[in-house]
Amino acid sequence: MSIQTESRAALGELIALLQEVDEHWSGPEWNLNSAEDIVGSHRPLMHILEAGLVGYFEQDAGKPDFRRIVTPSRKLTGDNPDAIYFDAPLSPDHAYIVRGTMNGAVYFSLTIEEGVEDGHIAKTTGGVINDTDMEIDSNGHFTVYLGGSQRDKGWLPLTAAA
Repeated sequence: MSIQTESRAALGELIALLQEVDEHWSGPEWNLNSAEDIVGSHRPLMHILEAGLVGYFEQDAGKPDFRRIVTPSRKLTGDNPDAIYFDAPLSPDHAYIVRGTMNGAVYFSLTIEEGVEDGHIAKTTGGVINDTDMEIDSNGHFTVYLGGSQRDKGWLPLTAAA
């Protein structure tokens, strides 16, 4: 008899969900009727699974780590070759300082999304800041403040942000 833990139960739920997805999404219900169709449906499924593990597993709003959403080998929610997207969890219980470098980019934007708890897609946009709203030094370095005390430039409030 194996030792029962919350992590084992969660792993069992994930395995069952993947089996359910394979039976329904990768089959006649979605007009997939050949071996090639099934193989083709597994590729985006693995991209979604990889993105979930890379993007959310072991993430902590107390110590957010910006991680790439789309990579040359992982496609998710479309692919825009002209942009690089990162994601990190945030909480209105914290204030953050984000430092970066333009590195030759012609545009930078940071968006706060709200309503994404429990893996839901964003329900609203809590705020947006771009390179015209922040100080960028001659070397392309910038600082953005999220939450905490209001600032005149380079700041976004955090309300129900995630």
